[in-house]
Amino acid sequence: MITQNDFLAELRQRLETLTQTIAQITHDQDLSVLRKHPASGGWSVLDCLEHLNLYSDFYLPAFQKAIHRGKTRSSGATYRAGWLGAYFVKSMATTPQGMPVGPMKTFKDKNPSLVGTPSDALARFQEQHQELLQLLDAATATDLQRTRVPISIAPWLRIQLGDGLHFFISHEERHLAQIQRTLAEVFAGQFAGTP
Repeated sequence: MITQNDFLAELRQRLETLTQTIAQITHDQDLSVLRKHPASGGWSVLDCLEHLNLYSDFYLPAFQKAIHRGKTRSSGATYRAGWLGAYFVKSMATTPQGMPVGPMKTFKDKNPSLVGTPSDALARFQEQHQELLQLLDAATATDLQRTRVPISIAPWLRIQLGDGLHFFISHEERHLAQIQRTLAEVFAGQFAGTP
């Protein structure tokens, strides 16, 4: 069993690491590099960030509403994932090399190739991460098990707030690995044949 405070601290640490990593790998990168698609196909770095932004557009207001209206937790409360939330978190798993364990189909409204990727995707991503850090802090007073949030694929279906936060951050980590693979491929292609 893990306490809610320890669970939230772990999520916060993972989110801070993810945010810092994105900041480091995009720092001083030309927009043309961030827009470049890997030769093997797939999304550019900005496409990946916009995909995450589209999920944030759904989840951040849902988290905020749940935290604001949620049940107050008791002192020293523990946290245990629900079975459905644990399933969704597990679906985001990656190998130690950062490859997805299982494929996942992207819904049309969350696919940047179909909805477009604005040039401010990185700035929006950074703003949304600051908001999420604040929400994690605010969640310390909320019962993460008894408070529910909708999921984007079926908003009528609700999971525990803690599971929703865990899923959200795991989804972002999955796409961070994709961003790292994309940049490695873009730079390898850019310098191919260079002595």
